Order: sequence, then structure tokens, then C-alpha cells
Amino acid sequence: MAKAPNNELEAYLAGMIAADGWVDRSSGPPKVRLEQKAESRLLMQQLASAFGRNLYTKPNGAVWLEFVNLDPSWKSSTPSLEPELVRHYWRGVIDGDGCITRYVDKRDMSARTELMLYYNPLTGQFWLMVSLDGSLVEEFVTDAM
Repeated sequence: MAKAPNNELEAYLAGMIAADGWVDRSSGPPKVRLEQKAESRLLMQQLASAFGRNLYTKPNGAVWLEFVNLDPSWKSSTPSLEPELVRHYWRGVIDGDGCITRYVDKRDMSARTELMLYYNPLTGQFWLMVSLDGSLVEEFVTDAM
């Protein structure tokens, strides 16, 4: 059975890995890696410090972390979480691969602000779109099989 995150920071990291991480199985034990654009350097540095990891920088400025002691299933399925950790997991998912967009709906000329999360369509794991005025526009959430 997969090790579930047991605190807010682990839940947040699990969400980021689910959204934007990958598992390297090319040699030795599986390594869980997380990469973000240069603009996320401060956040990634905080995660590196909290988990005792080195922060690596690519030539294009992107930064990445590597974990050899994390459960690789955090990438492929939603972990079982205590209720108080669920929101931290989803914060990590949104920070990892979500966006907020504002536009004018040409059908009725109303301003719209939406939170969108597009997650790994190859595995079908997450799709979430919510209007920030509180109404649900569309929601589809599933675990990869």
C-alpha cells in the first residue's frame, strides 16, 4: 500500500508531483522528479530546504528536485488523505499545473474568471474547471487506473 502524506507539506508536495512530476525508472530505485519554470525558483527552494534536497537548475533557468525516498504512486493516483490534508493536496495540484484566467464571454459580454486545471489527459487523472464566482462550470475528477 502506498505511503500517504502525513502532514500539510507532504500533501502539498504530493499534489505538485501529481500535477507536474514524473518518475524516472531508468536506473536504480525509482526517482520522483519535479520541475518548474524559473519563476517558481523561490517555491522550489523552499521545498528543497524543507525536504533536505538539492535544487538543480537547467540551462533555460527551469529548476528541479529529485526524491529517491518518495512513493512513486503519488504521480499516478490520488493518495488516501486525512480530511484536513485534502486542501493542501489540491493547492499543490493547482500550483503544479493549474492556471487562473480572466476573459469576456462574447455570448453575453460578461466578465469571467475561472480556475482551470488540465491534468495528464493520457491517464485521464484530473480535469477541473471552476468559475471563481462560486458556480461550478465543469468538473471531472478521477484516478488513473
